[in-house]
Amino acid sequence: MADKYDRLLSDYYTGLLNKKLQMFEELEISQILRLSRPDEYRDLKRTIDILDNVIAALRPIHKDILRARYGDKLPYAALSVRFNKSETALHNWKNKAKQRMREAGV
Repeated sequence: MADKYDRLLSDYYTGLLNKKLQMFEELEISQILRLSRPDEYRDLKRTIDILDNVIAALRPIHKDILRARYGDKLPYAALSVRFNKSETALHNWKNKAKQRMREAGV
């Protein structure tokens, strides 16, 4: 079952978080949005910054696995074949990445 961190990773890798931020920053109504919902804008910006930092600290293989899982929406069976790792190892690693997100304050 998808939790908060699965949704965040999916939104991050599919670009949804950046699209939301772009809406705040570039649209003509951005000033209205920022003034009317400053907490949402600040929280979104903070979340993206934290995710950028957490993901930047990962090994390249782990970044590729997250991108394939959350960006390309590949199931774990396909990830296992692509990266020559067991599904259990992939799940364990994903849980460690989500723990790093929690520790970073997401």
